[in-house]
Amino acid sequence: MTDWREVVEQHGQIVWQTAYRHVGVLLNRARTRLRQLLNEFVTSEDTKQGNSP
Repeated sequence: MTDWREVVEQHGQIVWQTAYRHVGVLLNRARTRLRQLLNEFVTSEDTKQGNSP
């Protein structure tokens, strides 16, 4: 007979690990995207003011 609590605990750990990994990937993507947007914004502001690097 299976001990359901053990099964649920193991399954829960797997689910949490997977969710955690997905969140990490999403956060990395968001951070990269934000940095790109920020760079674009900064460069466009610089060109507007006429002091491009």
